[in-house]
Order: sequence, then C-alpha cells, then structure tokens
Amino acid sequence: MGTWGPGLYSCDLASDLRALVATLARLPLPDEELVDLAAATDPQVANDPGDHDHPVFWIALADQCARHGIESPRARALALAAIDDGADLAACRRLGMSEDDAARRQAELREVRERIAVAAGSAPPPRKTLKKPQPLLLEPGDCVVYPVGESMLRLPWRFHAINPYLANPGKLGWKRDGWGAALILEAGHAFGFLAWYRPAVVLHHKETRPTLDDVREARIVGGTGAGTCSPLRFKRMKIERIGRLALDASVVAGARWSSSGSFSPQGAAIADVCMSNRLADPPPDGAPAVRELLLDTEGASRD
Repeated sequence: MGTWGPGLYSCDLASDLRALVATLARLPLPDEELVDLAAATDPQVANDPGDHDHPVFWIALADQCARHGIESPRARALALAAIDDGADLAACRRLGMSEDDAARRQAELREVRERIAVAAGSAPPPRKTLKKPQPLLLEPGDCVVYPVGESMLRLPWRFHAINPYLANPGKLGWKRDGWGAALILEAGHAFGFLAWYRPAVVLHHKETRPTLDDVREARIVGGTGAGTCSPLRFKRMKIERIGRLALDASVVAGARWSSSGSFSPQGAAIADVCMSNRLADPPPDGAPAVRELLLDTEGASRD
C-alpha cells in the first residue's frame, strides 16, 4: 500500500488512482468500460478480495468516479461494502496503523461514503471528453533535433533539452550551447486516444545542427522510455524534424532495451510526463547502433 498517513489518498495506490481516473474521464468511452480499464492497470489488487490493497482500490476508485461524473454501480457497491464491513480499516490495522490514525481514517471514510452515496442518487455531470485521438506529432523512424544547453540543475548529462514546462527556461539558468538529436522508436495512442512517443537519444551535444547522416551513424546514448508531447511543449522545446529512417519495427519491439525506460506508454499518458524527461535518462543496457535498427539504410527518406 505504501501508506504514509491515515487519509484515503495517503498511499501510492490511491494517489495513482486519482491521476488515473482524471485521465480516463477524458476518454469518450462508456462509464463501466472506464472502470474496466482502471481495474486492468492492477488486476491482482482489483480482482482479489484477499489482497490487502483491494478495499482501498475500490474505495478510491469509486470516490474518483463520483468526483469525475463516471457512473459505476459496480465500483460503488464494492466501495460501500469495503467501508461498511470494515475491510479497509482491518487491512490498515494489519499493516500497523495506530488506533488514533484508524479513528481519523474512519472519519474520512464516512465522508467518502456520503459522497459516493449522494452521487448514486443524482445524474452525473457531463464529462469533457476527447472527440478523437490526439494527433501524432511524430512517427516511428522520425529523426529530430533540438537545442541543448546547460543548467544549474543536477541532471545525468551536462547538456539537456529545453524544459517545456516553463515558458522561460532561463529561469533555471538554462543557456543554449548546441544541439541534441533523437530517433523516435515508437509512437501510438494509450487507451486508443492519448498520444505517446518513445524517443532514443543518439546525440547529447553537437555544436552544429545534426544531419540525418549523423543520426544514421550514431549509437543510442540516452534512455528510451515513453513520454507525451503536446503541441505547446513541442514548440517550447524547439523540436525540428530532419527526416525519417526506415526502422525494422520487429527489432525495435523485440529488443529488451526498448522498454527499459522509466515510463510505459500507458504510465506516461496517465501522468502526462513529457518526453523531455526521457531525453535526460541514462542509456539502457545493451543499446545498439542506429544502423542495427534499420530495414534498409539506403532507403531512408530525406525531407
């Protein structure tokens, strides 16, 4: 559970569910299908009443569904049962929660129960959902370059991309000092709607703007975890697409290093973690040269 306090969301599981449901609520899918997707992220906990995290999973899920206008009789019934039969408090006590903290949690559970019950008797507010899948700004095989510089922050590499969470990266002491380059290994849609990308850094720093040939002759030197990239963050990072290489998708998908990044596509989409973070990751073990990933090194397109 990873509990650090008596509150319902004072554990990693419930906190993660809060972010998950906020993301799922944007998807134009039936309410119970959204609950199925949430349960599929941790099927052991969701489906096993004997798991000590089972009660808090359904209580937090039902509470977030009530907050986000997702109508789920199943989640509500399981949550109310976990509160009324004392399963949640019993699990907390087994994990060492003190009686004082258990009393505080019980008081909060009463509030949560009322919120869930009230939601059952009223029409849920309309959800603001995506009308279509988010556009993919980059495709597998795309080669991109971007400004890199130094900052006062302690990061794995001396040179790193612009922080797209800031309108003015200079606030953190970032100063441009060259170019970086990355190869997009994979791209797709989490849950069928939320765009994600898996970049692989091939150049951390080059004084002059890298070319497609520079990328083709490079090795992977940076992490390959997945991340998101909204049009605004894409613009702030000043990403430029310089061409596309013909990747062997089976090689990329089958290589262990290809999924060794900090975030899975689904996890990155849920937390909306920009791929700029992945560009600062250390290289995965056994990362190959770019040429090893290509179907035909002579058939690469040039833009």
